[in-house]
Amino acid sequence: MDFWVFTASAPVFEQLLSLRYQVMRQPLGLEFSPQELSMDTMNAHIGAFINNELIACCVMHHLDSKTIKMRQLAVYPQHQKKTYGKQLVCYAEKWAKYAGYQKIILHARDYAIPFYEKLGYLKEGEPFTEIQILHIKMFKNI
Repeated sequence: MDFWVFTASAPVFEQLLSLRYQVMRQPLGLEFSPQELSMDTMNAHIGAFINNELIACCVMHHLDSKTIKMRQLAVYPQHQKKTYGKQLVCYAEKWAKYAGYQKIILHARDYAIPFYEKLGYLKEGEPFTEIQILHIKMFKNI
């Protein structure tokens, strides 16, 4: 598996948007808002590829000099439960640490909490609703 870090201006960005839409938005009947798409221009995007085919992705959003937020982690259904998501998170952590960050935060959907806990993320605060789904804030010091 290969990992690429890129910006929203990269040609592969459209594939990343399609993956995020198919896995995370379409099942909820949601579209990306213009504000969300505008915010994507300020983020780093990480894609996981097998034979140059995008299979998983996440978005890394700078919060401050020490903290980055991992967002929109998505793996195509046919590639789920094969450790690709785990490998992507591990790569994102290494990338963030190399970039000088000390902490990653995320908002985990309720069903994804065990996935992140196995990777060392800790819950913080009370559950909340975001985009129609129960979430909890999680973090990991890297």
